[in-house]
Amino acid sequence: MKQKPAPALEAVERAADADRCETNAVARAKPIDSDAYRSGMVRKARTPARVLVVDDEKLIVDMFRRVLRGHDVHGHTNPNEALARVAAGESFDIIFCDLMMPELTGMELYRRMLSIAPGQAERVVFLSGGVFTEGARAFARSVPNRRMDKPIGPGVLRALVEEVALAKEPKPAP
Repeated sequence: MKQKPAPALEAVERAADADRCETNAVARAKPIDSDAYRSGMVRKARTPARVLVVDDEKLIVDMFRRVLRGHDVHGHTNPNEALARVAAGESFDIIFCDLMMPELTGMELYRRMLSIAPGQAERVVFLSGGVFTEGARAFARSVPNRRMDKPIGPGVLRALVEEVALAKEPKPAP
């Protein structure tokens, strides 16, 4: 009997569907292998991924740092600070951003990032705790970026970041 995937894993797999967006840098990463997550057989990248985490909950930011140990993780509970880093020219391989934050929503952060660093905006993966306004639902449907539902399993998170890191590595010569 086939085991049903965890809800967080199902969310990542749905978000990885090719029909989301062919131009999204994160979506171009190799599709995630569910069995590899469960078995721990995800190939490790030689070069750590540069990761930005934007979430108003410090516990979430700290969890990302712990789970993604070995990668270059930068976390902010203040979305304006994260936006300032991108505006200053810093580049990240993947950006995890909470959709609903009190000071500046993930939607507004994305819109601002799109105007100052469109290549970075492509790399945003939206995080949701399930609380949506109608505006947030419409926004989520209108953008090509991946979305993940909280809570996010550590294996799923590590595997996604490893896939992004592997995708940026040079291909071996034939």
